Amino acid sequence: MTKNFKIIKWAILNLYQSLPKLVVGLVVVQVLISTIPFLENYYFSKIIDSLTYPDSLKNLIIINLSVLIGIRFVKSLVRNTQRYLNRVFYFSVDTFLRQQFVFKISSLDYQHLEDKDTANLIAKVKDEYQWRFRETFSVIFDSVIQISGFVTSALILSKNYWYILVLIMLSQIPTYFVDKNFVKSSFKFFNENTLKNRQVENLGSYLTTKKYLSELKITDSIKYLQQKFLDLQNFFLFGRIRLRNEKLPRDYIADVISLIAMSIGLLIVISDIRTGLLTVGMFTFYFNVLRQTGDFFSGFINDMTNLSEHVLHIGNYKQILELEPKIMNRSLHKLDSKVPLIEFKNVSFKYPNSKRYVYKNLNLTIQPGEEIAIVGANGVGKSTLIKLLCRFYDPSNGDIFVNNTNLKDIDIDHWHQQLSVLFQEFTTYSSLNLEENIKISSPYTKSKKSELKSALKKADAESFVSKYHDGLNTPMSVQFGGEEPSWGQWQKIAISRIFYRNSPIMILDEPTASIDAVSESKIFDNLYKKITGKTVIIVSHRFSTVRNAKRIIVIDDGQIIEEGTHDQLLKLKGKYANSFNLQAQGYQDNSASTV
Repeated sequence: MTKNFKIIKWAILNLYQSLPKLVVGLVVVQVLISTIPFLENYYFSKIIDSLTYPDSLKNLIIINLSVLIGIRFVKSLVRNTQRYLNRVFYFSVDTFLRQQFVFKISSLDYQHLEDKDTANLIAKVKDEYQWRFRETFSVIFDSVIQISGFVTSALILSKNYWYILVLIMLSQIPTYFVDKNFVKSSFKFFNENTLKNRQVENLGSYLTTKKYLSELKITDSIKYLQQKFLDLQNFFLFGRIRLRNEKLPRDYIADVISLIAMSIGLLIVISDIRTGLLTVGMFTFYFNVLRQTGDFFSGFINDMTNLSEHVLHIGNYKQILELEPKIMNRSLHKLDSKVPLIEFKNVSFKYPNSKRYVYKNLNLTIQPGEEIAIVGANGVGKSTLIKLLCRFYDPSNGDIFVNNTNLKDIDIDHWHQQLSVLFQEFTTYSSLNLEENIKISSPYTKSKKSELKSALKKADAESFVSKYHDGLNTPMSVQFGGEEPSWGQWQKIAISRIFYRNSPIMILDEPTASIDAVSESKIFDNLYKKITGKTVIIVSHRFSTVRNAKRIIVIDDGQIIEEGTHDQLLKLKGKYANSFNLQAQGYQDNSASTV
């Protein structure tokens, strides 16, 4: 209960800080909504008594009727105000929460995004947090009505009918426990099946996204995935129905207990009319008070139950917002403008929650302005080396130094400014135009059109983008009224980002995997011959890509096993030479088969 209260308090403060006037306004309106009906019922009962007894003053009837009409007018004003504030509040909440969630996820460390537990947490939250917050505050505001109404009715009943009040309260206890146990079971079912829920989301994405559907249609796999999707959906559907079926008979019993208590209370009030203790009008008033007391108290119990369910989910959202950085930014140093010296010293690394070391005691020095290529079989850790260099992860042991300063002591944002990186899984921004797709690598740099076109030319993209109907303003998807680049063309656009960013260190991970040989030759001719005074690091398994690098590093089993120029490595007749010859033989065989 204490934990739930803390989460509710946090949720209220979280929204109050951004929407203070709306929150206060809604609370005031809810209190008015709960208390006005009592005034309305009271003056209505006075009118009944005035009509029942002939000696009543005519002016008194008119006064009571006028007051009642005034109360109803105020009630309608308050209702309209409530509806207006509710709409504005929930629109504002959705906007605020979406911004908060998106900004938080985008600011998480790379480690968080690769972590299974964080992925599960995000999956639990991403489709729930907005409506859970809406429902939570709907319940909170409704509970303000229930509490205000119950307190008012309790004050009215406490003088003559306090024992009825106690009876009504006791009758709601079974309902509270029935609902509370259901909430626990429901959340346990949701929590234990997070992975299945993520599978449903992924299957839904496969079945509704163009890039998946094209292959699925050809392989006739749509029905197969539809069945998996249906099976998982039915698992959740029948699971929820099962929980409801278990709750239903308990609901019936709890309702019968509540009805018996209310009936006893009404019989007591009716007996007081017969003994002359109550007038007909006051009976009407107390009848409504008793009915409202039961409704308010049961409503409050129901609100608390619903709140306990929503709070569990909001707790997950709170967890995400409170995720601490895994990479600590000490911000102790910044580099000068020179191209830096990079040194890996006795670096060992294994991914979190993994027992296997990708590297053990790795030593590597990259001289300022050096052109190096990193090669090796799939899975030997080439891309991991880039992640360490980008400081997405810190070494498990050992250190990385930049100009003799530990990378951990260099301001992360400043270090990232020194890097231009094309990742193996590069990003396509289909909702942005061509210019934005290039400038996204350095969005705040003021540039001329000529610089953008130069970057495209160096990436051998000029030939196809020159045909775009709106030039640099062309959206990069036919769904947005623009062009649809092929995957190889997308890779060239991504490479142009690297040229445009123009940082001291250029890192390209499998940069031409989808690019034809002619374009590849032109791109690397620009890299090796026209880019000077920069450190260039290329990760690739294509020897045509790396053979002209000044130094080639061969990695295997977490160690550097060979290094040198292309010719030097061929003379060694080691792993590099063997792999090169196999790849060359494959090209020769393919050429022979096409002649």
